[in-house]
Amino acid sequence: MKKILLILFSLSLTLFSAFFVSSCASNSNEHPHTLQYVAKTEATCSTNGNVEHYHCPTCNKNFKDEKGNKEILNVVEFATRQHEIKNGVCSVCSKPASKYLTYSEMPDGTCSVSMDTFNETELIISDVYNGKPVTTIYADGFSNSSSLTCIIIPDSVTYIDGTFVYCLNLTDIIVSKNNKIYCSIDGNLYTKDTRTLIQYSCGKPDNTFNIPDSVTSIEPNALFFCSNLTNIIVGDNNTSFCSIDGNLYTKNKHTLIQYAIGKTEKTFIIPDSVTLIKELALFLSKNLT
Repeated sequence: MKKILLILFSLSLTLFSAFFVSSCASNSNEHPHTLQYVAKTEATCSTNGNVEHYHCPTCNKNFKDEKGNKEILNVVEFATRQHEIKNGVCSVCSKPASKYLTYSEMPDGTCSVSMDTFNETELIISDVYNGKPVTTIYADGFSNSSSLTCIIIPDSVTYIDGTFVYCLNLTDIIVSKNNKIYCSIDGNLYTKDTRTLIQYSCGKPDNTFNIPDSVTSIEPNALFFCSNLTNIIVGDNNTSFCSIDGNLYTKNKHTLIQYAIGKTEKTFIIPDSVTLIKELALFLSKNLT
């Protein structure tokens, strides 16, 4: 009889322990998960979205699967700021294009946009002016815009003259998904086919920049004033460029294109293979002595 009681006690203890393993804690009260399905919601230009997940309202935890086996620590997809400008306003959130820009009508029936100074943090360029499409951005016109952190480019733009290189706090260049000439990846500006890097947003806090394998051309000023970069990384599958110690070279290692100016080293040894150093490749390398 004692043996039977001992077996029953051991079995009860095992089941009790198993219950606690599969339970979750909320204010020190143990409980089994009661999971509620939450569908994926796409983030928009002005509102956050969320990934598909299962939520336990008791402990406020989120899980990838309906059995609660894999917890998700972050389910939020932050607002994209991907404004889709139509007739001067965002078709999603109704936010208007920025004021105080200078639009000029051109002989071909299109318009250009520029500005000497801009004191806002977000710049939204209109797709039309006086009923005519805005096709050209004179980017150098925003060179004194120290407050600017984000530029939104509409689908009407087909030519960007110059770069936003002097916008030292710029962290995001966002291009309409419907633009046929340009695109943005991680807030940086590329041609639509992603073969040319036009502009890295030099105000980004990131220390590392990974150049996509598709890139075969880099504009001369694309990596100017990137004072936080310590590593410019190129994948082995890129056919045009490579990186050595976080600096950018042509694939054959004959040309130094850009030294990562955020590096703290006082010395830089140029590889023996280098026969050409691009103009300003070492410009603003403040720590080199």
